[in-house]
Amino acid sequence: MIFGHRAVSICFQLLFLSITSAVGAFLLAIGVQAEAPTKQQIAFYSNRNGNFEIYVMDVDGKNPQRLTNNPAVDAAPSWSPNGKKIAFHSNRSGDYDIYVMDSNGNNQINLTNSSDADDREPDWSPDGENIAYQSKDTGHYDIFIMGANGKNIRNLTNKSDSRDQYPAWSPDGRTIAFTSNRDGNDDIFVMQSSGNRPRNLTEKDIDGPEGLRLANARDSLPSWTADGKIIVYSSVNANRVWMMDADGKNRKQVFPADGNDRDAAVSPNGKFVVFQANRDCGDDCKKYEVFVADITKAPAEIKQITFGGHPHGDFDWYDPLYALSVEQTKKVVTFWGRIKQGM
Repeated sequence: MIFGHRAVSICFQLLFLSITSAVGAFLLAIGVQAEAPTKQQIAFYSNRNGNFEIYVMDVDGKNPQRLTNNPAVDAAPSWSPNGKKIAFHSNRSGDYDIYVMDSNGNNQINLTNSSDADDREPDWSPDGENIAYQSKDTGHYDIFIMGANGKNIRNLTNKSDSRDQYPAWSPDGRTIAFTSNRDGNDDIFVMQSSGNRPRNLTEKDIDGPEGLRLANARDSLPSWTADGKIIVYSSVNANRVWMMDADGKNRKQVFPADGNDRDAAVSPNGKFVVFQANRDCGDDCKKYEVFVADITKAPAEIKQITFGGHPHGDFDWYDPLYALSVEQTKKVVTFWGRIKQGM
């Protein structure tokens, strides 16, 4: 009987360990270990440590944290809607692929490893179920989307005579903004999230401030405000940051240029723009820093938040007030920011 009791006890212990291991594996598999930031953060790439890696920092430039660490190029971070994941591109496997990792840098997974194409510039859909990105799978850059698990890949643009890049989902998930040269110049386009009805928003030349004629300005890197009303973008060869209504109207320069202003992204609340520039660089005009502009003020109040003199870019601004909570079992999507505001 004593041996029987001991055997039963051992069996129960083994059963407990088995259940504990299974639960742990399940929690790891569904990503419970990933936590969203509790404050606003900016994800970006930088070579401040000698190689292009993914970092996050507070919106005042403090508390920078390096999330990737390998000899390859890691860039183009994109926050998942709930802030628990970050998608990015990397050439660590030989060609550029789309990866996803936890917001603390753990669990880095290659989503497009089966493709030999050049896959870059991921952007999460607002419901967190899909990722848009650019790929050379057809021999030229097209806009693709895939499930957040890397499955169900679809080509949305499929134009053999153009280069389509830098997709950006609208907050309601119905529209994707992107850059294309299909009309002869790099312009900002929008299309339905199905790929239908592409429309050029910046094809018409306009007169900018300082006597600048915005012809062939190479408009790129669209970024939406959380209400879906405004798109901020960069004019690459003009080195200016611009904003416009979501229908392309009311284009205007966000703030006066003072150096090469580029790689702009707008905060979810539409009040701030983060960008890199070589302002006040003196003779060292390759010294780029990160700036944040408060565009609610006239003129915009601009603050420098980094001081290392290294290139930065591909900014993505996360704000927990605008984060999405997705209950997968019931498919309920709630804007926590609206709840907190009593809407």
